[in-house]
Amino acid sequence: MLQQTRVDQGLPYYERFVIRFPDIETLADASEDEVLKMWQGLGYYSRARNIHHAAKTIRDKFHSQFPEQYENILSLKGIGEYTAAAVGSFAFDLAHPVLDGNVYRILSRYTGNTAPINKPASRKIFLTTALELFDPEHSAEHNQAIMELGALICTPAEPRCNECPLQGSCDAFHKKNWNELPVKILAQPVKTRHLNYLIITDGNCALMQQRMKKDIWKGLFEFVLIETNQTVADFSSLCENQEFRTITKSFGKNMILTDTSKISHKLTHRILEIYFWVLRVKTLPAKLNLAFPVEIDKINHTFALPKPIENFLVTYNFHEHVS
Repeated sequence: MLQQTRVDQGLPYYERFVIRFPDIETLADASEDEVLKMWQGLGYYSRARNIHHAAKTIRDKFHSQFPEQYENILSLKGIGEYTAAAVGSFAFDLAHPVLDGNVYRILSRYTGNTAPINKPASRKIFLTTALELFDPEHSAEHNQAIMELGALICTPAEPRCNECPLQGSCDAFHKKNWNELPVKILAQPVKTRHLNYLIITDGNCALMQQRMKKDIWKGLFEFVLIETNQTVADFSSLCENQEFRTITKSFGKNMILTDTSKISHKLTHRILEIYFWVLRVKTLPAKLNLAFPVEIDKINHTFALPKPIENFLVTYNFHEHVS
């Protein structure tokens, strides 16, 4: 959970998660939908699928006992070298140094290394430095110390250099160029995606479908979706969309637009411009392509949802707008 989430944000989710899944076998035996529902709100849902897959591997390959060898820990889905080194040193005192963004920053400033930290070829350079400074006799303490140093002292902006125990031998401290390190090459520009959710409802139920493609929110549930290359100016423009016509042709003139709502949702490498189009119909079909009707009041309690849809359902009063 802490791979992409702060401790204060993740703690309530962690507490609920371990109550529902108190051991490896309980987690391994659960359905993916249930795991995703318990994860809802944390984002980066591939982490939930990975931990579920890892639990199954531990159950089937390691007899429900978490592996104690670095290579076996690393073999679990979703666990990379950083997590394997951290877990291995803390739990089993394995001598592997952690190396992540915080550690890159410390090593870059401490040694004055200007190699771009987000360039794949730089990893070997910083790993060599990390191994040179590593204390294998006290691996857990060393890894914990450098992680805390990056979190509390050698921060990205305004590091607390005067409180740092390494200032006497830190290159950046002596040269006063901490703000120039670490070096990063320019990232790819953030792209915008335009999502149009059709909330097709009879007032009691709405059509829902599960995201199955390898994309954001895989495995989560959503309303009927049309993704366009640019923002849809208005409902008339949406009606001219061929995909919209195909989806709604069976409803004919019985479909009425009752409300619209637009939000922006930021992901790591994407900005999502999301339109919600609330469309009232007299009767919902038992199935429309992959979509099926679900009672509106049960959607948020039953299915794992993307955060924007969860927020929409919490704030939107269907009975006021579609009654």
